[in-house]
Amino acid sequence: CLIVKPPNSSQAVAMIMKDFYALKRSTSQFYTTREVLHPFDDESFLDKLASKFDCSLLLTGVHSKKRPCNLIFARHFDGHILDMVEFKVTEAKLINEFHN
Repeated sequence: CLIVKPPNSSQAVAMIMKDFYALKRSTSQFYTTREVLHPFDDESFLDKLASKFDCSLLLTGVHSKKRPCNLIFARHFDGHILDMVEFKVTEAKLINEFHN
């Protein structure tokens, strides 16, 4: 699993991505990029990253005026993005907010 944090992600989405990374730390990689991502318009950057890190599942987050606080999961196979699913985050409870 590759978790990509672009600069156009909100603080809430970044914290959720860090929680996903904490859950899957042994089999995932966290990658921070300076490039602004628009995964539904141009997925070539995600294709390149997935091929470079040899992963089949990608997670990224975006925040824009039209789509605030969204997580995008993408499946990658044979050098191409198969499909992408976008989830809007309205409310989240982080790992450190759970008590034993």
